[in-house]
Amino acid sequence: LSPCLSQVRANFSYVAQDDKVNIGTSIIFTNNSNTTHQRWFLNNQIISEAIHLTYLFNQIGTFEIKLKVWSESEACADEKTIKIQVLC
Repeated sequence: LSPCLSQVRANFSYVAQDDKVNIGTSIIFTNNSNTTHQRWFLNNQIISEAIHLTYLFNQIGTFEIKLKVWSESEACADEKTIKIQVLC
């Protein structure tokens, strides 16, 4: 038997033209997942456990944003990852 009582699905939405933004841009990442626990990562570093994330991109480069979600335990987790390119 699976330890997961329900299937979890990580999902979030955001607005960024072609996943590119100018330096100094804030993006709101809206959690659309069906879970009760979440953790946001920037380049594999935890940056928030809030439901939604607002992040100010103040450096040039490519950044990986990941949302990890779970319900009963982290053994029942799912992740969604995207990349944002920050331009000058």
